Amino acid sequence: MTRVHPIRMVEDETGRFAARPLFAKPDMDEGCERIVSGFLAERHGAVRYPLSTDDLTALIERDTEDLDLYADLSPYGRDVEGMTLFAPGRRPSVKISGRLTASRRQANRYRSTLAHEYAHVVLHAFLYDGLAETAVSERRGRSDWMEWQANYAAFALLMPKTALAGTVAELLGEEGLPGPPESGSAAERHIVATVRRRFAVSHAAARIRLDQHGHLQPGPRANPAS
Repeated sequence: MTRVHPIRMVEDETGRFAARPLFAKPDMDEGCERIVSGFLAERHGAVRYPLSTDDLTALIERDTEDLDLYADLSPYGRDVEGMTLFAPGRRPSVKISGRLTASRRQANRYRSTLAHEYAHVVLHAFLYDGLAETAVSERRGRSDWMEWQANYAAFALLMPKTALAGTVAELLGEEGLPGPPESGSAAERHIVATVRRRFAVSHAAARIRLDQHGHLQPGPRANPAS
């Protein structure tokens, strides 16, 4: 099973497990980039971004028991768009809401949901070894340690750190800037828009990932539509 390894196990304050994994951000970045770049090199003989939706689904299919892109997840709540199921002795299964898959207007959310559920596979599958069958679902606005880890890893899968840094360095060179552009500047907007386009993610996702790695200066900004 392809996975990212935690630095250690710590007490799970939620009571879900006796202990939960603690991941260092650099380890998640490195592990996710290793998985994606290795897969792309094996499948295409080259590592190029964006990670296409077809490649993303193929990656999930490689490492799971089943990928259902047209699942009816309505019994679990109207806001459930993805779910990962873990069962003893089997690889995880991933289900994506058919409403999301069929929506042409939500292509970025669809890709981020796929990446989020795959993140649960590579980060959390080992936690369920020997336990009864269970499921982890993604809900809008839901936040706990497991969801935070999956969200971070999803961005690391879609926008790998090395490729992101290379893109930013290229753009800063074009702008003649030694470091992050001024908050709210045209240069900042250009960098965010270029990352959004090159990695096929939403505006909000591009900005969050750039912030995570110090590529943007803190400060008040406009709130453009994602």
